[in-house]
Amino acid sequence: MPTRELGATHTLGGRGAETLAEIRKITGGGTDFALEASAVPAVFRLAVDVLRGLGTCILVGNARAGTEVSFAAGRPDCARRDPGR
Repeated sequence: MPTRELGATHTLGGRGAETLAEIRKITGGGTDFALEASAVPAVFRLAVDVLRGLGTCILVGNARAGTEVSFAAGRPDCARRDPGR
């Protein structure tokens, strides 16, 4: 079944910087949530990179044992969330 029939508003076929830029363009700067189910390290990294500050990425499934993914922690666009506000 085509993704548009399942409710997708956009479909992207690339990877890397072009895809990251396109997602940020579509969303006005990034996403609050990302759901990653491929277990492909580059896609997981993209899902994290596209998040806005304090965004949440959910990894569904698991990559093969020994697979590593790296990304920068403590991004400057992350701010402390105050649950009282």
